[in-house]
Amino acid sequence: MRRIASGGISTFGSLIVRDFGYSNFEAILFNIPFGVIQVLVIIGSGWLATRFQRKGLVIAAVSTLPALGTIFMLTIPRQHKGVLLFGYYLVGRPPPPSHAQQVN
Repeated sequence: MRRIASGGISTFGSLIVRDFGYSNFEAILFNIPFGVIQVLVIIGSGWLATRFQRKGLVIAAVSTLPALGTIFMLTIPRQHKGVLLFGYYLVGRPPPPSHAQQVN
């Protein structure tokens, strides 16, 4: 159930990025770092939750990123392609790792 939102983003990601004004080829290229960003968020949020022993706070902070990305994509004018792309990357981030909740 946690992967439904990012599944739609990854499936239609090229169409979303192309709507920002990029070409088909550029849209495909901009989807390459998508997986790297997801891995970094998973590892980084797990490390932060363990390091600072604030699992709930880290999970809450990481969970707000898709909402922020959605706001960016809905409110930023289309001529600001970089900000729109940043918002797209925020929306597609994975949910916080479940193992962060179990670390003592």
